[in-house]
Amino acid sequence: MNARVAWVIVPVLMLVGCRGSSGGNQALPTVVLESNGAPQAEATGAPQALTSGGVSASGVVIPAQEAQLAFAVAGQIDRVTVGVGDNVQAGQTLARLSGGEALQAAVSESDLSVLKAQQALDDFTSDPSWKMALAQAQSDLAAAKDELRVATYDRTVNQPGYRASTLTVESAEAKLVLAKQALDRAKSDYDHHANDPSDDPRRAAALAEYANAQTAYNSALRTVNWYKGHPTELQQSQLDAAVAVAQAKVDEAQQRVDKLQNGPDPDQAALLNGQLASAKDQAAAARAQLNQLELKAPFAGTVGTLLARAGEWVSPGQGVMAIADLGHLRVETTDLSERDVPAVHVGQSASVSIKALNTTAQATVRDISPLADTLGGDVVYQTTLDLTSVPDGLRPGMSVDVEFLGGG
Repeated sequence: MNARVAWVIVPVLMLVGCRGSSGGNQALPTVVLESNGAPQAEATGAPQALTSGGVSASGVVIPAQEAQLAFAVAGQIDRVTVGVGDNVQAGQTLARLSGGEALQAAVSESDLSVLKAQQALDDFTSDPSWKMALAQAQSDLAAAKDELRVATYDRTVNQPGYRASTLTVESAEAKLVLAKQALDRAKSDYDHHANDPSDDPRRAAALAEYANAQTAYNSALRTVNWYKGHPTELQQSQLDAAVAVAQAKVDEAQQRVDKLQNGPDPDQAALLNGQLASAKDQAAAARAQLNQLELKAPFAGTVGTLLARAGEWVSPGQGVMAIADLGHLRVETTDLSERDVPAVHVGQSASVSIKALNTTAQATVRDISPLADTLGGDVVYQTTLDLTSVPDGLRPGMSVDVEFLGGG
């Protein structure tokens, strides 16, 4: 078990070979004291219930974070930009695979496509031409409505049930009689001069009067026939078709007006937005491929080991280097017994004795593993502590003894 932060960087880098929870230390048998203080068994270095009510355990100093880094794809290492002991920042490029030039060109091309798609969308949304299109659509709608009105009226007045009054019909017939009488007089007058020379003024006047009388008679006859007539089956079909066509024009014009009423054509806007989204997806994919060639630090820390060099071929997941956060150190217990863990709780203070430095530091319990492990035949629970003070010279891997203060 390991209570520290586990880092997994996907897809650019992978973390492998995390430090084991035991740190290589072997737990010793737990010593249980009788009520008189005499031990039941001889042992040293094991967690021990103190006469003061405290609990102790062995432990080891660990970095707050540590990870072994690897590429997610296979390739030849082009360069390694850091060495052992170098301090690195989160996101810093530590190593790079070859082949980046072609991918960088693809990224640049896809970025240009994004810019072009964005510009096309911006130009479309800012173009005032849609207002002109809206005005034209509104004009077409008005014309279509007028055409429908005329076609509807024509069909209505030509139906058998739509008839003029008797007085209107008789008036039309009277006008036809008078027009016929005027036509007869004009024809008789013309007949007297029909053989006169064509340039004779009397013949010309008679001809003009005759022509006007004929026109007036024809008009009067049409009026009477219209008032008395009924549309044929063909005429009725033509009237109905004219209304249907006019109505279709109105519907089409109304749809165009509705589409343009609230701005530019939404269909065109949707198309341009789709093209922009597609360009962005392609750019993201190209950038992701390029990023896979770079190994970056997942957190600020120090390079501990280099496992591969420039020019070497690496497989996906193969360790390239290990880094650790040496600026933030913790303590991890290795043998806190199941009999003692009930006396420990998160936030509890502890005293840490650092053997190599012959000094003591203060700490607080950060977390207690909910799962047990077995070491040396005992059931133990790994516990992590945050150091509230870090002595000079403290390094990961140093052995410590932890005394949990205050009991449970």
